[in-house]
Amino acid sequence: MTDSGGLDAYDYDFDGGRWIARDATAEPPFAAAAGLPLTAWTATSDGVRLEFGGHLILFRTHGGEVRT
Repeated sequence: MTDSGGLDAYDYDFDGGRWIARDATAEPPFAAAAGLPLTAWTATSDGVRLEFGGHLILFRTHGGEVRT
């Protein structure tokens, strides 16, 4: 069992939706970049592009939500 007490402050309702912080380190696309240093970042017209030691993660916004 994992202690998630530190995440309680991020568990809240917002504009009819529910936002809950969770650990996604083991999930794609984050798993390949976990533990690697951030080597570059670029702002894009719809989000941000992050590079971690050759692994690319794109965060895009759509309808007020962040998507990978």
